Amino acid sequence: MSRPGRCLPTDSDVRTIIINIVPIAIQLRREATMRWSDVRKAYPNQWLVIEALEAHSDANQRFLDRIAVIEVCSDGTSAMTCYDQLHRRHPHREFYFVHTDRETLEILESRSVSTWRNHATAVEV
Repeated sequence: MSRPGRCLPTDSDVRTIIINIVPIAIQLRREATMRWSDVRKAYPNQWLVIEALEAHSDANQRFLDRIAVIEVCSDGTSAMTCYDQLHRRHPHREFYFVHTDRETLEILESRSVSTWRNHATAVEV
């Protein structure tokens, strides 16, 4: 790729690397996503932090269509700690901490305190 005697790749070399790596990364991400039944089979009796890559809502319930396992944790406390750190770093991504002994994921949607606070109005008496 780079010419003899040069330490750094040329712009053309970098473009070639990106063009070759991006489809591989997309394929790996696609293959790494699962449904809940697949997650349960692959990680029996485990605490996990998962990310919903595709999800939808219906009747105040969240349904995770495609899931990526982010972290395998030793117990519920470490799963919650890991979830909290990830959520703080990436607040717009959809993380959950779960145990695989649950046959189905029942995730109820509710307004958070911060959401209510954002919509609150001051009233003077």
